[in-house]
Amino acid sequence: MRSDRLLLLTFTGRKSGKEFTTPLRYVQEGETLRLIVVYPWWRNLLGEATVRVLLRGQMRAGTAEVLPEEDGEAVVKIYLKG
Repeated sequence: MRSDRLLLLTFTGRKSGKEFTTPLRYVQEGETLRLIVVYPWWRNLLGEATVRVLLRGQMRAGTAEVLPEEDGEAVVKIYLKG
């Protein structure tokens, strides 16, 4: 997948321990990705969760930060590593 608007986010469920992958729109600011999420699965990313993203054809590792929810939407920032 090579897109300037979509990525694939892979994370682990907090309770199930299962791995999930979902497509999301993003905005990139240097080595930080900003995502708007409307579904409650973002709770799996609380506590600086380790994630993987398929970003423009490259698999990258990162750490997620969930910002306060507003109007049913959560902003998730992914800080990419190396």
